[in-house]
Amino acid sequence: MLLKSCLTVGVAVALLAPARLPAQSRINPADIIGTWQLMTRKNLRTGVVDSVVNRRLAWEGFTQNTYHVFEMDLAPAGAGREDLKGLPQLERQKRFLETVRYVARGGMYQLDGNMIRFRRVMSGDPNEIGTTPTAILDSISGAYMFRRTVPDTAGVVTEQLFRRVQ
Repeated sequence: MLLKSCLTVGVAVALLAPARLPAQSRINPADIIGTWQLMTRKNLRTGVVDSVVNRRLAWEGFTQNTYHVFEMDLAPAGAGREDLKGLPQLERQKRFLETVRYVARGGMYQLDGNMIRFRRVMSGDPNEIGTTPTAILDSISGAYMFRRTVPDTAGVVTEQLFRRVQ
């Protein structure tokens, strides 16, 4: 029942969300403050849309100068505590980390026009600490935010649709 509800919500949001607006050259900093739920990711090269809302709870929160991200699977799979109980500590830790159940990160951010520059100071993944990713805020309109990544090493750009939660 929950899966059916999530699928319905995901399709409704994709169909009813406002059409992507032309990129705003400057974002009002007050407009980003609050909690946002990631609904979809779209690979702009292939056109493939990932309806994140159907399988993960993914929230981002912003204050005037800090941000945090929390993501977790709606239906976790993989090794559970009972499966790992009898293993040596290093093996138990390795197998647990291979079964990522959630993502948590946060730090500071800075808006420069429509560019948002993150500075990660904490993360569940130690390799992310100290990284400084950049994204482009295309538009914030009412309850929706369109954001895209800068091109990765293969030139792929991902567009993300967020819905304001709070």
